[in-house]
Amino acid sequence: MEVPRPLGDSRPMTMPGHSFLEILWVLTLVGFLLLISVGEGRRLLDYHAVHVTREEMASLIRKTRMVARIHGGATLRIHEDGIFVLLTPQGEPLVQRGPGVLGVQVAPRSRATPVDLHFGPTGLGRAASLTIDFHRGQTHRLLVLSSYGRVRREG
Repeated sequence: MEVPRPLGDSRPMTMPGHSFLEILWVLTLVGFLLLISVGEGRRLLDYHAVHVTREEMASLIRKTRMVARIHGGATLRIHEDGIFVLLTPQGEPLVQRGPGVLGVQVAPRSRATPVDLHFGPTGLGRAASLTIDFHRGQTHRLLVLSSYGRVRREG
């Protein structure tokens, strides 16, 4: 059965545009690809947040060693809630950093809270060996501090 056409219309009987099934198929494909990319994007954000926080901690340890050489000693105090405080030999705080907006959990592997890392006048640690866990989402990395103050990254 043909659809009636106006008189004088010689155009073919096709409708412009796409069918509902074609549009539904494209939207399903776009949604599937978006779902895959969001999962990967979240893992990538977790990885970079942990990496940045770990490098910031390593930088703070280097700064503590430098302050120890300048002032004749220094202490880096790590609280259980992820707050780091750099102290002079007189106990005055020089630098204080919180866990930040990245949402990375920082957990020193030590029974003592807070953990004090002492560095002498030469910048070497005094019984300061410690492992620090950095964790966010599925990403987990370690920062190992040797007894002399050398930093090693694991993971």
